[in-house]
Amino acid sequence: AYIDFAVAGEDDDSMTRATTTTLNINNFKVSAYAQDAYGTYHTLMDQVTVRRTGQNSWTYSPKVNWPGVPVDFFASVKVDNNAGSNHTINYSIGTGDRDLLVAVRMRAEQKSGPLKLNFRHALTRINISLQTDRRDVRIEVRNVTLHGAPDHGLFTFPTASTTDPGEIFSQWETQSTTKSEADMTFFQSSADLPHTLSDKQWEAYSAGKFMIPFDLTPFEAGTSLNGTYIAVACRYVD
Repeated sequence: AYIDFAVAGEDDDSMTRATTTTLNINNFKVSAYAQDAYGTYHTLMDQVTVRRTGQNSWTYSPKVNWPGVPVDFFASVKVDNNAGSNHTINYSIGTGDRDLLVAVRMRAEQKSGPLKLNFRHALTRINISLQTDRRDVRIEVRNVTLHGAPDHGLFTFPTASTTDPGEIFSQWETQSTTKSEADMTFFQSSADLPHTLSDKQWEAYSAGKFMIPFDLTPFEAGTSLNGTYIAVACRYVD
């Protein structure tokens, strides 16, 4: 029998529609490995693209048969995962507008119906909100950035199935370029169109930015600014 796929949660209409969910993805990539009686792993699928054909209906080509032994599956949405024994993703944040979903099914065996994959969000989403209660001045915001966050990271797929709720953020090993080049821009006004703050909360980037989970570095101000901090360039007008 062929290996076929379904996505956990796809048939639940009450599922929260985040920026990227299994309800609005059109394809994902999957790699699969089977271990023989001698302990040697064999690649069954290597970065195979699985495409949506309907509600929780998916296909790929050419089809692969169940091998008669347990199979480990590693899948991702929005990015290629590296084939091989390390099962890792070298990930670059870029502009922060791309989400990343991953799924793992370990030691899966042939059963009736398609194999369900439970995709989990591997990134955290950050937004910056500003407001003021001052009425004596006008505050015009021209630029909002986050400084000191990692812009690259190595994600290692979990060694357990992602079928149960739990934390996967710890799977990241992060590294950033020089901090002066690693600022994430949340808002940049044109010269004549700054945003004027009011007593109503304003989101600098309404959709939020997807970031690699990381520990904050204490802020230090000296001859230069160091650590993790939010920088707001604004003008006070009497």
